[in-house]
Amino acid sequence: MIKPFEVEDTNQLIELLEANAQDAMAQGFAEYDIDRIITMVKGFANMPNRDILCAWRGSQIVGHAIISAHKKAWGNDMLGDIHIFFVHPDHRNGFVAKDLFDACYSWFRQRDCVCMMSSVQAWDKNFDPCERWIENGEAFFGKLMQPVGTCYVKEIV
Repeated sequence: MIKPFEVEDTNQLIELLEANAQDAMAQGFAEYDIDRIITMVKGFANMPNRDILCAWRGSQIVGHAIISAHKKAWGNDMLGDIHIFFVHPDHRNGFVAKDLFDACYSWFRQRDCVCMMSSVQAWDKNFDPCERWIENGEAFFGKLMQPVGTCYVKEIV
């Protein structure tokens, strides 16, 4: 079952976000700061045209998508953006990710978005790519979405 985040889901969502950070294996860059995560979740959940969708199996949250809808910088089209999409590794061999993706699609459609976007990016403290994370994300999104660009990163010193 997929449903929007509710305040009583906070502890489970925080645990899943920690698993998300560990799974990315971005050593030295994706350190887990619980206070920052709580602030992000509260802020994101209380803003218009933003949501956190949670994938449930029984009484456990096993996946989440942090999403938003916004107007393009030019024109009036609404765009859907998947900021963070994660399914716990123990639940990746079923339909959790596809169900969560479909729920994102429906959420964007309800807001009259003309498309939905996601980027797959992760790097470590040296700005080297986390290849396994990127490959897994590209394998999933590549089956469901059209690639239209690339992501670049440069350290600011």
